Amino acid sequence: MTEPTRTRLETIDPALLRAAGIGGLLGGAGLFLVMAGYYAANNTGFWAILNACFAAFVYKNAGMTPMMRGEAGMGHEMMGSQHIVASHIVVGTILHLAMSVTAGIAFAVVLAVLIRSGLHVLSTPVGYLLGSTAGGAILYLIMMEAVAPHLNRTIVDFTPRTPFLLAHLVFGAVVGGYVYWRCAAASRPVRSHAPRLRTRAV
Repeated sequence: MTEPTRTRLETIDPALLRAAGIGGLLGGAGLFLVMAGYYAANNTGFWAILNACFAAFVYKNAGMTPMMRGEAGMGHEMMGSQHIVASHIVVGTILHLAMSVTAGIAFAVVLAVLIRSGLHVLSTPVGYLLGSTAGGAILYLIMMEAVAPHLNRTIVDFTPRTPFLLAHLVFGAVVGGYVYWRCAAASRPVRSHAPRLRTRAV
């Protein structure tokens, strides 16, 4: 771990925030693909995470019709079917992307503060990746235990816990990997070659 890379990771500037925002978008895409793949494999619908779960923050009629019960840790959660509504997908996508960008920036800021406080292990490639992945797990707990129960019962009642946790771990890993890669790339010295002097034959 070079000192310039550490400095880039612990300096909260537009470059770090921009990388974190892009990392959040990429991580959000990963989260969506994990959940969409799971829902599609279980005949719930490829777009369910956007069409029903995220859209339910705005549309109260974006819920799902109960079909069966699946295992969720020590309890159970409902699986369901849902009708595809274009406006729900659009709103759900916007909310998901906005949340992803916000979470990505929050991850980078928190990790920067921790590195500046003395946890330099987080400035190593493995440490940064693990720290961001742990942030994904914390984000899952915040969503399922603090936010969704009050604002969106659809996510609580119809989201399978294990795939949703895995999706958040993927989100955190992608954010951390991208931000570290961008900071490491920005810290590489730029090689400059002096122009060759050409002499004319007399």
